[in-house]
Amino acid sequence: MRQLLPLIPLTLLLASCISAPPSPVHPGPPSQQNGPQAPGSYFSSEFKKIDLVGAKALIIAGRASTSPYRISAMEQTELYRANDDGSVSRVEATTASGQATGVHNPRYIARLNDTYLFMATTMGQYLIRTTDGKVAMLEQSGWSDQHGEDFRPAAADTRGNVYVVHDGGLSKVTPGSEEGEDTLTKTLLNNKDFERAYGSPIVDADGNVVVPIVNSGGGYAIPRLYKASGGVKNLSNGYDSAWLGTNGKFYLSAYQLSGSIVQQISVSPSGEVTQVTLPGCPAPGQVVNMADRTVGRTGWRTLIFIQDLSHSGVDLEKLHLVERLYASSTKVYALGKTTDEKSILVRYDPVTGEESIAFEHGGYQIFKAAISSNDEITLSVLRYSDNTYGVGTVTPDGELNFLNGTIPAVQEILPLQ
Repeated sequence: MRQLLPLIPLTLLLASCISAPPSPVHPGPPSQQNGPQAPGSYFSSEFKKIDLVGAKALIIAGRASTSPYRISAMEQTELYRANDDGSVSRVEATTASGQATGVHNPRYIARLNDTYLFMATTMGQYLIRTTDGKVAMLEQSGWSDQHGEDFRPAAADTRGNVYVVHDGGLSKVTPGSEEGEDTLTKTLLNNKDFERAYGSPIVDADGNVVVPIVNSGGGYAIPRLYKASGGVKNLSNGYDSAWLGTNGKFYLSAYQLSGSIVQQISVSPSGEVTQVTLPGCPAPGQVVNMADRTVGRTGWRTLIFIQDLSHSGVDLEKLHLVERLYASSTKVYALGKTTDEKSILVRYDPVTGEESIAFEHGGYQIFKAAISSNDEITLSVLRYSDNTYGVGTVTPDGELNFLNGTIPAVQEILPLQ
């Protein structure tokens, strides 16, 4: 459910670190028992600060990529930034000892809210404060490649809390201040010795969390609701996916003997849970949110739109196969293939029903797209004419304007403006 921005070449997201006191106390890994841990100094053993000032977007790119589609376990990557002047440059960071460095081997980066970014490298997982680029370490162990491409390990509520899935644990992290120092308080919500969180945490504004749980003996994942008011509830068997709707309520798709179902799940302030099934709604995949509705894909090229308890579908005409979905505030973008295997990006307006081509050029293969809330398009591509990988923005007349410099195999693009 993310937005897009002008493309850039390079690695991941991560820009600033938080100043550390002379003898910081690391929050440490959460205990195996549920409950809060004592606040620890807000610091990073690897980064002190990351320079995000003036960056339009952050890019994760490989130096010796074996695949332009996703990051392989052994691949070397770096973090780059797209600048206002159209150039691309390596993201500069400062270590805890004051040395200048880049951000090496980023694996994942995301915007949690207006205050924090989340970044994972092969060395650790971090919160990056967007206001000043300070960095806090959440975990000393890095990214695991066992999860799929759609795995999003962190999410935030509107009360200043961040929720992170790592190594089977679901942790609630609360940034704060103590005696003038930035602090970090972690609470482990599950007992990962017996029941391991496996999948992306979905969080509403109040801090209710839905995450798939697998018990230590194996078996199928069961979506569990961790209530902000306390207590838990298992939601369904046959779990497929979950997401947060634009109305602030949870949605869950599941496969049952009678077929797939989609349910809307509401949680009251006291923790009462209400589950309502959307009649006849097929289970969507690759779900993203526009400003007023959720959109997902079923079949090869069918889009499903969900607003509260109603839904509608449409078959795209200009695509033979949808590979990825993206959304701006008012439109959905489908990246895929035509019948003759050309890469194409299609734009669809669900209000007017208009389907148009956002970008099509026989000289490029498109790997990734990023769309800003105001419909600026950035693409990572392979240019067939000279076998060059690069990142560029799409002009209003549909041309691709490469950013200065070239980049090897862009893995992720995160718009910042």
